[in-house]
Amino acid sequence: MTRFLIWQVEMTRFQKKCYKAVLEGNRDALVAGAANCAMPSLINIQMELRKVCNHPYLVKGVEDSETRELATQEE
Repeated sequence: MTRFLIWQVEMTRFQKKCYKAVLEGNRDALVAGAANCAMPSLINIQMELRKVCNHPYLVKGVEDSETRELATQEE
């Protein structure tokens, strides 16, 4: 018989910010002013919340908005 352990961990501040933005349907907060990134689809809210809990960069546009400053620094 296989037994599984469940580890409960708290979300990071960034995950909490994204989670709240998805719940409120606030796309602008998710992409944070990134001009040329894909807008997240918030039709299936439960799936988007699951993505945020697993890793916020799974939501379209979030990674682009968070890493755009790094791209300008490399140039």
